[in-house]
Amino acid sequence: MHIHRRLKLQSVIQKELAYQVPRSLKDPRVPWVTFTAVELNQSGSRATVYVALTQSIKEDNIEPNKKMQKCLKGLTAASGFLRKLLSKALMTKYVPELFFKEDKGLENSIRVFELLKTIQNENQTE
Repeated sequence: MHIHRRLKLQSVIQKELAYQVPRSLKDPRVPWVTFTAVELNQSGSRATVYVALTQSIKEDNIEPNKKMQKCLKGLTAASGFLRKLLSKALMTKYVPELFFKEDKGLENSIRVFELLKTIQNENQTE
């Protein structure tokens, strides 16, 4: 598959999932999520979708890792349904198989910001 075609499909898949999941998916394991990236393999048969939780982790008493694992299981269980929804938006003969992974980029960025903030506070008190 040509690189420009693959990039376009990745973008459409990401936008369509971001639109459809909150509206159509009724699985309680899947809270509000952000689809941060989609990577399509060379043949276009497999899409890896990166997911980040958007709800504040501190809102409930569930450990963040468990919450993400439940979310990924819910999305994986609904992948057939999501492929059906994607088939209406994509102009392709085949809809790629969906695989969901956790995106830790936002979590890592927040952690680095908090560490820098504590270092700055320590320097100001000295």
